[in-house]
Amino acid sequence: MDRHNILLVDDELLSRDLLSNHLKHDGFNVFAVESCAKARKLIPNNRFPLAIINSQFGEKDTSGLIAQLRACELDSLIFLLSPKACDAESLVRMDIHETIIKPFRLEEVSVKLRHAVEIVSLRGALRKSAERVRKLEEELKSFRSVEEEVKIPDLSEVELNKEDSAQKSHNMKKEKFEGDEAIEQIRKLDDLRKAGILTEDEFNNKKQELLKKI
Repeated sequence: MDRHNILLVDDELLSRDLLSNHLKHDGFNVFAVESCAKARKLIPNNRFPLAIINSQFGEKDTSGLIAQLRACELDSLIFLLSPKACDAESLVRMDIHETIIKPFRLEEVSVKLRHAVEIVSLRGALRKSAERVRKLEEELKSFRSVEEEVKIPDLSEVELNKEDSAQKSHNMKKEKFEGDEAIEQIRKLDDLRKAGILTEDEFNNKKQELLKKI
């Protein structure tokens, strides 16, 4: 098992030393103190995923200590060392994970804490997964923003534009052809005028008619 910090707050020297030595043997880094005031001084500079607090300190001091633990380590699990089991409502109200009943059996304490370590590890893994999902969602939103900025044209509009361009091109070719044809006819009429076959007025009238068709 990886070494985890555990905060042990117990004003009874015998049980504190007994638990502390046993937990160290189980592989924990134990921070054992006899008061909530001393425990509060340890919290800012250490991470405590696990804590055991004696119920004799009272609910007010215990709740204040738990709130400080939660502020530094959101997924921490707290055990209440008590001569009797607490009811479920009290455990929820005080944000206590479980009760360790005195007199305790060391093997039972080891089992409870091993399970607690697994829970803390799972919570941490779930929190990291949730954070990765959140980052992926943020990246997806940025991709969507780019997609909205780069508008993909409607295929029907593209086809319509192609048809319009083709029609315009056809009309231009048609106009050019008719213009060339009219100029050629005007040249032939001019030859007829020079040959004396058409009068000047006849030439001008036919010329105007051809120019109007262009």
